[in-house]
Amino acid sequence: MHMNLNTDHYARCIRTLEASLVHLEKAEAESSEFEIFRNAVVKGFELTLLPLFVADARVLAYGSRVTGASHEGSDLDLIACNPHDRSSSLPGVTALREAFSQSDLPILIDVLNWARIPESFRQEITGSETVTVYPLSYSNYPGVIPCLNEEHD
Repeated sequence: MHMNLNTDHYARCIRTLEASLVHLEKAEAESSEFEIFRNAVVKGFELTLLPLFVADARVLAYGSRVTGASHEGSDLDLIACNPHDRSSSLPGVTALREAFSQSDLPILIDVLNWARIPESFRQEITGSETVTVYPLSYSNYPGVIPCLNEEHD
């Protein structure tokens, strides 16, 4: 059986990443342009890597970059969750963490696996501000926050 893989999405992501990196390198540190292109680079990596490593996951951002308390050296904290079974670990998280650590991203990205963190940390994340990073559409996942809200098991 021959399977035809459409790589158009990844080609567009790579072109966008390359252009964003060029503009980021030219932008003056602390300028609005620097922030815009730094965010574009991070989002480009997210859109490229998340579907490859944790395609079936729900990924949320939390921490100082979400709350607005970040500083220049702050990392981006991500948590990956299996939306169909919260207690089930996601095998691609370790490889995703490694891919982010080996990237040329202008910020550190830390990725955790919901099923492998202590309950106390889950409660801390549940009670904090979060932003959905992936997937971009939740039509396949009923409920507001299926991984974090007991009502939507």
